[in-house]
Amino acid sequence: MELIYDGIHEWEGWGGAFRLGSGMCHLRIFKMSSDATKGLIPLQSTIVLVSDLAESPLSTRSCAPHLAMSIAERFGLDVRRMMYVEYRPPSSYGKPLKRFIPERYDVAEFVWHKDSGPQVKWHSLDDHLIAVIGEHVHSTLNQ
Repeated sequence: MELIYDGIHEWEGWGGAFRLGSGMCHLRIFKMSSDATKGLIPLQSTIVLVSDLAESPLSTRSCAPHLAMSIAERFGLDVRRMMYVEYRPPSSYGKPLKRFIPERYDVAEFVWHKDSGPQVKWHSLDDHLIAVIGEHVHSTLNQ
């Protein structure tokens, strides 16, 4: 798997001058290779990994279809061959940070409709891909 982009992505919303629906996220784009998939050609050749940023007015989940289209357009990707993954790093809360929430990788499955907006179904990423993606996520965090 090859990291082809790692940075901040800003997207325009649908609110014109009011900038409604606009935001930003941490974006990583990975190109899949046959070694990452154990010789199988994946249906999704690109993994788009998005993470929320505290300074963004919207979450990546709340506008996932719009964000996916924005990323596909900006980077010349086929949205039908792209796996959109939301990454949430581990976190703690409470006093004194007693409660721990492990990292999470959720995949958005888009059902595109011609006459209306897409529907999104969320599910957890399978363990094999978590291991592959997680290795790359953690290596980019440590650079």
